Amino acid sequence: MKLTDFKVLTFDVYGTLIDWETGMINGLKTLT
Repeated sequence: MKLTDFKVLTFDVYGTLIDWETGMINGLKTLT
């Protein structure tokens, strides 16, 4: 596993977390 692979993996996980957080916020907005 090269360092570049690790960077891509970290970036992908980080992007997924942001998408999840945004989706959760939008979901909560529809409830209120």
